[in-house]
Amino acid sequence: MSDYIKDMFIEVREKTKDTAVDTKLLMEMIGETLDVVYEEFVQNEPEVLSEMSMDKAKEFMLVLPKFVPTEAWGDPNSMQREQINRLFSVMGGGRTIEGKLQFLQRITVPDNKITSPRRIISSLIILESLKAVIHSFNAASAGFVFEGWLSALLQGAQEAEISAKGNLPIQDLIAFEQSDNPIPISLKLLNQTTNIEGSYTNLIDGLDEFDRMVYIVARKSKDESGSEEGIAIEQFTFTKDNFIDALSLSARGGRTKGADLFRISGLTTEQSITLLKGGNVRTKEGPVGLPDDSWESKYALLQMTAGYSDRVRRKREAAVAAAQSAEAAQDPTTDTQAQEELNEAIIEEWNMLLESKGGTQWHISPAQLKSYDFVDYKTLGSLPVSEESILDVARMYMDRLNDELLDLFTATKSLSENINKYFTADRRDGAIGSGEKAIKNSAQIQQAMTDKGIQGTALLMGVVKENTDVSFNQITGEARVSVSDAGLAKIARAKNAIFGRSCEQLALEFSQGALTAQTVSLTDAMYPNMTRVFREKCRNMIVEESEKTGRQPDLQVASNYATLNYTTAVPLQVGIGVQAMLKAMEGQQQQQQGNRSAASLKGTANRAVTPVTASMEA
Repeated sequence: MSDYIKDMFIEVREKTKDTAVDTKLLMEMIGETLDVVYEEFVQNEPEVLSEMSMDKAKEFMLVLPKFVPTEAWGDPNSMQREQINRLFSVMGGGRTIEGKLQFLQRITVPDNKITSPRRIISSLIILESLKAVIHSFNAASAGFVFEGWLSALLQGAQEAEISAKGNLPIQDLIAFEQSDNPIPISLKLLNQTTNIEGSYTNLIDGLDEFDRMVYIVARKSKDESGSEEGIAIEQFTFTKDNFIDALSLSARGGRTKGADLFRISGLTTEQSITLLKGGNVRTKEGPVGLPDDSWESKYALLQMTAGYSDRVRRKREAAVAAAQSAEAAQDPTTDTQAQEELNEAIIEEWNMLLESKGGTQWHISPAQLKSYDFVDYKTLGSLPVSEESILDVARMYMDRLNDELLDLFTATKSLSENINKYFTADRRDGAIGSGEKAIKNSAQIQQAMTDKGIQGTALLMGVVKENTDVSFNQITGEARVSVSDAGLAKIARAKNAIFGRSCEQLALEFSQGALTAQTVSLTDAMYPNMTRVFREKCRNMIVEESEKTGRQPDLQVASNYATLNYTTAVPLQVGIGVQAMLKAMEGQQQQQQGNRSAASLKGTANRAVTPVTASMEA
């Protein structure tokens, strides 16, 4: 047996130092070491399997394709977007923001019953790309790249140009742009306590262009070391009816400094808000009110408020007048200069906000937002963005992904690397070598996609053949197939070992103390890598438990472990003890018997337990 097994019984060796040794005593000492470890294994099985899954998860994540998002992901017509559309097409959830994000988030929920390899792998790659957004870009760039990532998820398009209506869009993207219900989204990537803010002018113009503005707020959470480990996603909506109260009311219902954005010259802040909301106010000149309750009337008045850019307002008025003149003169070129000046004013306003050199912004604290009952606010869930948290997600699915998938992706990764080397190698002999390896990788991929199915079918048919009897009626020529209950049980076990989740049947039988040689051989044939890891984890756990308790595994555990390693159970038990005892007694026998050497003692002991030693030394 291996040296690691001998090391399990140091404490047994110490017990024999002052004890006269004979064969009977030796066997008694062996018997004392055959204590219970099996129950400990059952208790620790989830931990053992968890370690196995984590090892496999790390290996699997290393070979998965890597997609680093760019702003090009937000362009439906770009090559990059076309490449990753198939990846995101797996995401269900309908054509709602909440549905899409919750569909992706479900992959992170334990016991979610998701078994589709395509969905699992696509979700893991998408989470990896989200991790790249958070960790591979600085704060300024991450926001723009995040827009591209979300555009791909929501089947939308990123927007950064002045709209046809002459607005610099407050919306960062249009979700589901090809649907009957496109959704304008303004995206914010913030820390947990950061206030939400935006351009007052652009909000007013955006609400003029759309009936609503949906805000997605992704708040980064950090672990104890200060690294981002996840993002919590919130959603709220501004409408033409609720945005005034949202920007002007505190969490307790009083007015905030944001109310001053709505102040109109000649009126107090409170009078201005009353007027904008359709009420009448009294001035020195008499009562004042909107001409009607239409949005057009409100929008015209909003452009006169303190928060709206005066330069943009004047340029917009000039552009409207120029457009009217052009229409009257039937000359569309006459309003070109006015429109260009408006665009310049809008861009200047935007740049001042970005550079913190001016412009007016609105602010809402997280406490304010959560207190409003007139704003449609909801928490959409959270997504992991740290390496450790994504590995935790991957680990949940390692028992649902067959070993052949790991082989397939490993071969695919090697294929990509060798193709790159072929075209970039300085020396042609090296390039040719990489090209030949790429060809082999292609063959491996093809084989990986077919061999396992053929192999599994052949293995199962062999088990079926061994456990069924076929007889023929000589008169009718009919064939009769019969199988015993025991045969049916063997076939069922074989089917689960071959086509079930990786090592599931193996782990089940081991934990129940009824491991069969058939299950070991079938699992080993189908999932050799996973079976190897399983053996190693079992061995390590038994060794650690024995070193901690000073007890040897009981006969049941030893029998299962022997079956797992294609060895004999009883010689394993006794042989381990004999080896430990012999080593302990060697020095003592030299003192008591003088001329009797350790080699002769070993020979005597071996003759006393010939079957044990024979298997031990085999």
